[in-house]
Amino acid sequence: IYIFAIKKKYFRKNIIYIIIIIGISYFAVSQNVKKTVTDMIMFWGEQKTEIHGSSVSLRQEQFESMQKILKSDIIWGRGKGYVAREGNKHKEMYGYESIVYTEIFDNGIIGFVLFLIVYAFLYIKLLQYSKTKYNKFRVHSLCFPFLVSGFMTGFQTYMFTVFSVFYIMTVNTIMHEQKIIKNDTKNNPLLLALR
Repeated sequence: IYIFAIKKKYFRKNIIYIIIIIGISYFAVSQNVKKTVTDMIMFWGEQKTEIHGSSVSLRQEQFESMQKILKSDIIWGRGKGYVAREGNKHKEMYGYESIVYTEIFDNGIIGFVLFLIVYAFLYIKLLQYSKTKYNKFRVHSLCFPFLVSGFMTGFQTYMFTVFSVFYIMTVNTIMHEQKIIKNDTKNNPLLLALR
């Protein structure tokens, strides 16, 4: 994303070198590594079920299964950590491949809505705090892909820690840049370009 959005000229200038490096890397990598990567990508295809990737039909099937399993618990959920402790009892959920399912099983619809409210608050507040286009791009490239990833593939516990670290780093960077711009004179063209 960074190369395409920020360094377009650099990317165009060096596209041939990048293609050559990728080509050499492909042939230099051993067959075992290639097989491991292929096996990771084609994971669902090897399952005995009729699943072929994270399709829309899989999501619909998971949604219907979730409604049948939870029944009256769908509003409040079954308690934090339910998926981690007892989630493997429900094979029809196929690994709870979305934050929607894990949150609703653990915390119910109420908990899922609260999660979205807190996440939207963090996203919007950081976006409002960003004054430059570059910093707004920085915020979007942190918050939006993380949320989409959660909806498409779910979150592991450590991912919230990683997100928190990157969020704090982004806040710190934006604060530092805005302090420099605020303290600088109007005649500095380098810092004016950051605006």
